[in-house]
Amino acid sequence: MRNGEVHGNNSKIKSGQLSVIDIDQNIFLKKKTFPVNELYGQDEGEEMGRNNHIKDVKIYKKMYEESIQNPELFWGNIAQSSLRWFKLFTKVYVGNFKKGNVSWFTNGKINACDNCVDRWVEKDPHKTAIIWEKDTPNDYKKISYQKLLEKICKIANLLKLYGVKKQDTVTIYLPMIPELVYSMLACARIGAIHNVVFAGYSAGSLCDRIIDSRSTILITCDFGLRGGKLTKLKHIADGAMDMCGMVKTCIVFKNKTKRGDIGNSKNHLYYYSRSIDSQANPDVPPDGGSGEDAHGSIHHNDRNNRTFECMGDAHPDYLDRIHRNDYVDGENDNGNSDRSRGVHTLNKIISKTNTAARKGGTIIGEGENCSRKKIEREEGKNGDCFNERQIYFPTKGDSNLQKSFTPPCRSTTSQERNNTFYCEVENGKSNFDESICTLKEGRDVDGSALMKNMRSYCPVEYMDSEDFLCILYTSGSTGKPKGVAHTTAGYLLYAYTTCKYIFDVTDKDIFGCVADIGWVTGHSYVLYGPLLNGITTVLFSSIPTYPDCGRYWNLIETHKVTQFYTAPTALRALMKHGDNFIEKYDLSSCRILGSVGEPINPETWRWYYNVVGKKKCVIVDTYWQTETGGIVIAPIPNLFKIKPGCATLPFFGIELEILDSKTLEPMKGSNVCGLLCIKSPWPGMLRTVYGNHKRLVGTYFSMCPNYYFTGDGAYRDEDGYYWISGRIDDTLNVSGHRLGAAEIEHALVQHVCIAEAAVVSFRHSVKGEGILCFVVKKKGGFKNYGEKSDSADGCDANGNIVNGTLVHQPSNVNDAVKSTHNYSDDKLLEELRLYVRQVIGPIATPDIICIVPDLPKTRSGKIIRRILRCIANGMDDFGDITTVSNYEVIDVIKSKFKESKEKRYPTSYSYEKRMQEKGDRTAHRSVN
Repeated sequence: MRNGEVHGNNSKIKSGQLSVIDIDQNIFLKKKTFPVNELYGQDEGEEMGRNNHIKDVKIYKKMYEESIQNPELFWGNIAQSSLRWFKLFTKVYVGNFKKGNVSWFTNGKINACDNCVDRWVEKDPHKTAIIWEKDTPNDYKKISYQKLLEKICKIANLLKLYGVKKQDTVTIYLPMIPELVYSMLACARIGAIHNVVFAGYSAGSLCDRIIDSRSTILITCDFGLRGGKLTKLKHIADGAMDMCGMVKTCIVFKNKTKRGDIGNSKNHLYYYSRSIDSQANPDVPPDGGSGEDAHGSIHHNDRNNRTFECMGDAHPDYLDRIHRNDYVDGENDNGNSDRSRGVHTLNKIISKTNTAARKGGTIIGEGENCSRKKIEREEGKNGDCFNERQIYFPTKGDSNLQKSFTPPCRSTTSQERNNTFYCEVENGKSNFDESICTLKEGRDVDGSALMKNMRSYCPVEYMDSEDFLCILYTSGSTGKPKGVAHTTAGYLLYAYTTCKYIFDVTDKDIFGCVADIGWVTGHSYVLYGPLLNGITTVLFSSIPTYPDCGRYWNLIETHKVTQFYTAPTALRALMKHGDNFIEKYDLSSCRILGSVGEPINPETWRWYYNVVGKKKCVIVDTYWQTETGGIVIAPIPNLFKIKPGCATLPFFGIELEILDSKTLEPMKGSNVCGLLCIKSPWPGMLRTVYGNHKRLVGTYFSMCPNYYFTGDGAYRDEDGYYWISGRIDDTLNVSGHRLGAAEIEHALVQHVCIAEAAVVSFRHSVKGEGILCFVVKKKGGFKNYGEKSDSADGCDANGNIVNGTLVHQPSNVNDAVKSTHNYSDDKLLEELRLYVRQVIGPIATPDIICIVPDLPKTRSGKIIRRILRCIANGMDDFGDITTVSNYEVIDVIKSKFKESKEKRYPTSYSYEKRMQEKGDRTAHRSVN
């Protein structure tokens, strides 16, 4: 069915009811991505002996049937036995999907922080709650449940000091540092609603979320560090606050991640590092030249042949723990330590000036007396050195850089031991690096400094079961992100239960979900799910390829991770680099390997199972959404055979239905595909779209009356297993993150020379779905962007609209237009990519932008995105095109898209052709 059309033979479908469903019912089968007729795992009737909670399939089936037939009894029993209540609920759930007015555990009183932290402190205060793995490998910090509670209470008291009350919204814009967890649970402790915004979003996106959530308090920090790349978060936050004008108080924490990959991991002495050259500089050590100036700036080449600039930085919180004996020079340890990291070493101190001491205390060596800094030395059990990195000292300092640098520490001392001088930094006053972060008087406060004076205990608020716990913004087809609101008791119970059963967790497990907490996966399976089960969770601050493609596997080996949870996008990126990185590490601690964010393609599934899991780990491919609160389809470990790429079976309490996309009637039996819906309420489901309940009903409950409509298509095979085919509306799923096509389109048409835009997804071998933008330039002399326009509705050579008004014109675009009269299409495309990146964030950067003369439209002027999706994914069957008013443009768009894709990915079409000649049906899944 196409937009706005009504089938005359079905009186149940009202005009416009399926306005976001623009599909052919059989479009999913045409993709030929499923089913895969392979089975992994033992037979259904066999007892595995490995599942810690469900003994066999019979028990599972009994539990599932009870959860569907008697949900009050099923969920009521789990809620009473698994959560701590101040007042027990009187009714398990009330309401239905008709008006979206569902409530769970009514009249109960509970607190999320109490359930995640307090009750485990009472049981075992010294148990590790969080392992914070920083951006640098093997640099981590363990935080006990006791220490976690103290930090939470301090921030809770700080929030109360600035007037935060029960059910106020606090926006949190932080990277993956402990303060993020502390802040979220502090909000939960005092009854505030936390609104976490992913720390990769732009100022504009942050501003939108502050306004929509009606937040007057913002928590951020000076910078983020991810994959060696520094992001000035406070600078971005300043831009957002200036735009929205709502924030009365901004609490700024100092990121205690030591900025770079140099230093003493035991004592957390690290250094700022930024890449300055993508290739090795022959004048920089170790290949040649000198590196360090008087204020601690070092130039060096890393193992990946990139040139970095580093700046020394040590934070006072760690300095009082530093002792001379902790520093061991790799050459003098005689192989007595498994790992040694050194500091500045000089055979002879040449000079030490007061200026140098004030500017960071760097000791300056000259000529042949210049020695080296031992960066890292790793040794085997026999003392063999298998990894060593070095940085060399310079011949002289740079006075200009020295004058511009204000470090957090003031002076140095030295001590001779084993004929080597060891520099030790004395405790000094710490301030924010003004080049990265400034505080605005009257609005911004130094959270790190204020924390020291806060009490380490704060009483918990008694929260009603249906009080809001959090808001998570997710993209929608209307362009404006939706504030998905989750309430306290139901969300907690569902996060607890899904984590327990789907990942088969036990008390001693180390849970390694590497998602960012800015997304729902991080909320449910980095923070709430593991902590509600009282286990240890990993807070991962880096990326899978930093400093190399063994980072994930090093994480598992180092921390003995038992459950590992990541996205297919990351796995596909690592697959391309071969198996050598995996073979270096011992992954035997891992029992469960999870996949999240998008359907995992069979090739990646097999690699995950055979190479990473060594055929000994269960793969749990999980399907769920921000709106569902937790996993809704996944295999229970060790109970069923699993098919590569298949989500398998619904979780407890989830009753699935596949509806015919034309009639909206349930499709019974096997081998059917259609619209994926959920038939009845479950505890973790969203309660509303924050501030706009009508949007909740219109988006999720009106399209398919009496059902929750997921917005995805699905296929049910002969075994009753479910295969997810992807979004059927205008929402994109890029690297496991949902983005609104309308939001990207809106950004594109703000450009001075773009008239129309349509955004769809295409299959991407790494990201799952890539972002494809079709754009139409404004009429009148735009063959070369920037040339003078002969038309009244174009723009002139200065980028000014003729006889029109531009609502928002980015300065960088205007400046670029002014710079040349021969502004090519290539330059225009680059500007468009940059602008989308700036307006929405890097995650929304288009993969392909295709300039076309027009877009396929109905006679009423509506863009037919169904045709564009077919073109993007290599399908020639467009269905009924009788309503297309300009059908001649279809062939032109196909040709333009092929050219654009070939230009962007030069080998894609030749590769696809070879695959088709071989008769390989999976070619489309392998082509960018």
